[in-house]
Amino acid sequence: MCKKRKIVFINVVIIIIIYLFLELLSILILSYNYKEELYSLIKNNHLKLVNIYFPKTLREQNPQKYEYYFRKPFIFDNNNQKSVLIYGGSFAYGDGLSNEESLGGVLAKLTKRNIYNRAIGGSGPQMMLYDIQTKKCKNIVNDAEYIIYIYIDDHINRILMFRCWPFLHKVLVKYVFDKKTGELILKKPNFYQTYSYVYRLIESYMPYYICSADREKLFYEIVKQSYVELKKLYPNSKFIILNYSVWTLPKQKQFEKLGIKVISVSDLTNKNLFSLEYYNSEYDTHPNKKVWKELTPILIKKLKM
Repeated sequence: MCKKRKIVFINVVIIIIIYLFLELLSILILSYNYKEELYSLIKNNHLKLVNIYFPKTLREQNPQKYEYYFRKPFIFDNNNQKSVLIYGGSFAYGDGLSNEESLGGVLAKLTKRNIYNRAIGGSGPQMMLYDIQTKKCKNIVNDAEYIIYIYIDDHINRILMFRCWPFLHKVLVKYVFDKKTGELILKKPNFYQTYSYVYRLIESYMPYYICSADREKLFYEIVKQSYVELKKLYPNSKFIILNYSVWTLPKQKQFEKLGIKVISVSDLTNKNLFSLEYYNSEYDTHPNKKVWKELTPILIKKLKM
């Protein structure tokens, strides 16, 4: 009996050692694959490596923790105009910018509307749908006239993952198709998916194994469901997708048939927004304050805000 216990113990130890080795190997591979992004992150945000390698979870069960990731809203007293909701990732959030310099800040200054920026850096349309389905936005915004979702090319990949890149300091949620009903179902990360670097390594390759047609189908359903749910919460609202890309929005014609207005940044300016002049820095390709200063007045006019 003692011999059997000893064998079991040795096997368990071997398995643990092998797993820890795989975790370390995964960290090294990911660090090499994303060395430029890591350098940029440290350079621009002055983060410590410990904060990069050991992320915090997005605890939906704690409303204060969830709301922590959003910009402070712009609220005007005695405002008779209906509010504006903004969704998207770091472009919509205004990464590297002050609240006043972001799209939300410039919109608030020019329109005097209440602006609620519900964008989360590193996310995509899945967090918009989550925010809408859980009615977290409705608890904060009583009535909205305009909902603006800013699309970037990487959103088509982000919908497949709990984090847009392996060293994101938070994990989010995602949606998948139910195999029986074909409907979207919500998936939250478990402990392993949250903390394992082996899983992060596997997840980083997911976009390469899912064909573009399937990714576009999932993207379309997530945004479509967001639009449908928004219409229930805000019946008279207008839903706008701002396509911050040089490429045509996936499923654009289908979105327009639903009643969604799609505007490309090329519709607002003929300037090259994908150049250093409009980046935060050579290490940070997020839109700088010049972008929103120039585009926002044109967008307001186009939307008749």
